[in-house]
Amino acid sequence: MQNWSQFWTRWKATTGQLRGEVNQPSSLLLAAVIGGITGLLTVGYYHLVHLLQGLCASHGGHPPTHNLYFLLAPLAGGLIIGILNLAFTSEARSSYGIPGVIEAVTLRGGKIRPQVALARSFNAAICIAVGGAAGKQGSLAQLGLETGYTLGRWLKLPESKVRLLIMCGVAGMIGANYNSPLGSALLIFEVILGEFKIDYFGPIIISSTLATLVYRSLVGNAPKFFAPPYTIKSPDELFWFIVLGVFCGLLGLLYVGVVLQSEALFRRIRQQVPRNFYLLIPLLGGLGIGVINYLVPLAHGRGTQGINLALTDVDVAGSLGPKFGLPHIDLTPLGHSLPSIMLFLLLLKLISVSLTMGAWSTGGGFRAGLFTGAMFGASIGYLFEHLAPGVTAPPGAYALLGMGGVFAGFSQAPLTALVMTSEMTKDFHLIVPLAITCVVSAYTSKALTHKTLYMARLIQMGYDVFTARRSDILRDITVKEAMVTSVYTLEGSLPVREAYQKALSSGFRWFPVLDSKGRFLGVVSLAGLEVAARTRQARLPLERITPPPVAFLTPSDTLQDAVKKMGSAGMKRLPVVHEEDPSRLVGWLTHHDVFQAYYRELAQEVRQAELQAPSSAKEAERAMDKRASGIIEGG
Repeated sequence: MQNWSQFWTRWKATTGQLRGEVNQPSSLLLAAVIGGITGLLTVGYYHLVHLLQGLCASHGGHPPTHNLYFLLAPLAGGLIIGILNLAFTSEARSSYGIPGVIEAVTLRGGKIRPQVALARSFNAAICIAVGGAAGKQGSLAQLGLETGYTLGRWLKLPESKVRLLIMCGVAGMIGANYNSPLGSALLIFEVILGEFKIDYFGPIIISSTLATLVYRSLVGNAPKFFAPPYTIKSPDELFWFIVLGVFCGLLGLLYVGVVLQSEALFRRIRQQVPRNFYLLIPLLGGLGIGVINYLVPLAHGRGTQGINLALTDVDVAGSLGPKFGLPHIDLTPLGHSLPSIMLFLLLLKLISVSLTMGAWSTGGGFRAGLFTGAMFGASIGYLFEHLAPGVTAPPGAYALLGMGGVFAGFSQAPLTALVMTSEMTKDFHLIVPLAITCVVSAYTSKALTHKTLYMARLIQMGYDVFTARRSDILRDITVKEAMVTSVYTLEGSLPVREAYQKALSSGFRWFPVLDSKGRFLGVVSLAGLEVAARTRQARLPLERITPPPVAFLTPSDTLQDAVKKMGSAGMKRLPVVHEEDPSRLVGWLTHHDVFQAYYRELAQEVRQAELQAPSSAKEAERAMDKRASGIIEGG
């Protein structure tokens, strides 16, 4: 019993120190905890999907031999998903997947209802089990978000710490599932946050790495996709890598457009259909998916088998129809050519993912995007091989480059695409050509639009993402970055009259008071000292009339926290004290300091944005000026 009491005392002391800065060891400890939890959750989700696949007779994730499964399973899945969507109304249908994470982090401090997160995750698991085209990424990201948010709130951490734990949770879930610890960390910065925060890097890497290790130890360390160790045949291939990058960027935009148009179409249908007939929408979507899966089994599900064939099958000889799972399709119009079949599969996947994300409002577009890239890359690889025989690498190598290239195109996150593609295939032989393809693809996409797959879906639902992210500025700046450390103080031992004279000559209006040992006692105003100096209190030590502080800040508080505290206290300035010792004064923060820090950060954001989209940057600046005035003046 005594040992338990000692443990509990140490635990409370440890959690009491967790309010320190984000780069302190306590943050790394919490990141490790999040990593362990998310690793186990990812393992649990993996087994849930396989359990549902078993119930749906999909034999451990591989398509079954009886073809009616392909037709009937999506119908049943659509019915279940429709019922769950109705149970949670529009909350379960809107902002799902990665866009839902971005929305929650940017607009709601990471808060989503736990039951909604679970419903979305269960919907995605059903979608995978019955052969829908969406994958796990979005649902895992939302589970990671909920894990970080719940732990942060349970420990009563400030909002800035909770946000860090959310990012650790998302990185942990995605990193574990895709065997990509570094890629998932980069996805946080390039896609979800839209910026690189050095203080977040260490904890996020710790979380994603530990989660991946937990997953590997319990599930296995096999790559997500199997690719032979391809190498570059000739320096002349550089030209083909650039060409492929341009095409991948364009295909990435096409992919974004297809998903957006399908979601918009089904959103309009829902608005016009009476609520009693809502279930017809996911049922019809399931019917369409079922027909595709029945006619072309290789298009079934997330497309793992098709991706692996594109990465490894470079022999065009043999019977293409049975090999590619097309028993019900006459391949004569396609000329029995492998590139034609792959492009045909690409088209079917675009239709399938449109039905999945539009009619079912579930899952994520990441895996279908990889399938699209692999099929397109392999097809282009065959074309390059025909145009320059003996000079280019096998088509399977171009399938790998296509995966990363299309990912970079629809996400405009070239570094994430480069690293995640390499980690998922465990193939780093093509790191240089993959880097070229991803960068060219991302910049091709950006040259035409700044709407990524994730951002465009949010904008379509009515969120001004650019402005919303900039409204997060106060949340992203800590008090330490904005406070004044050189503070004019008064000694508590001074008589009130003498303290008043000293204060009068200082030019300031508010003064922290310290005792003889330098401990912070409170704050007095010049007006208050003037009144006291004219009364019997004039000869009393200043410390006798100094009231305790109404409120105070710590260096790790965000400026958003500071503005809220100032508003609650009715003050325009607050003292800043040490994290672990409130009697140690370390700084001073005023409304003016908040404004300065805000506009300094905003100016930097706008300068960066003007290099990419001058008009939108100026509009965002004007909108943020208005928003900032409301935030700061309103407290």
